[in-house]
Amino acid sequence: MQQQELQMEDKLIQQLTRDESQWTLREDIKTEDDLWDNFFTILQNNNRAVLNGVPLTDNEKASIKAQIHHSTFFKAAQDFTGANGQYRITIQRDDTTVGTINLMVIDHTNIAGGTSVYEVVHQIQWSPVNKIDNLNRDFFVLCHD
Repeated sequence: MQQQELQMEDKLIQQLTRDESQWTLREDIKTEDDLWDNFFTILQNNNRAVLNGVPLTDNEKASIKAQIHHSTFFKAAQDFTGANGQYRITIQRDDTTVGTINLMVIDHTNIAGGTSVYEVVHQIQWSPVNKIDNLNRDFFVLCHD
């Protein structure tokens, strides 16, 4: 990354996290796996009642990832807007006696408070899509409900 880009990134992070900001800098999130782990921690915290004390399994997390993955940014924006300002994902629990659950992923009616989490990370190392891809690094601003 060029020096000018690093300076711009640092200034934005400082702007978001200074004083009594609601934004938190997450220096511990460095990889795509770290990002997913953080997402699932927040998702489970915000859906405690629905999960009824039973954490998501690896298989259930893979199902959620597949539903969140979108072919285009436009499609992602459409889905993440959600019906009635809420983006939900329905999954079948691995324990079939529990049945199907509906998880709240984003609640646009609750952006400024409640369960919203605002985090900023930088220099995420992405896994290559195929063997000839280089590892990519990107700056991210995260907002989870």
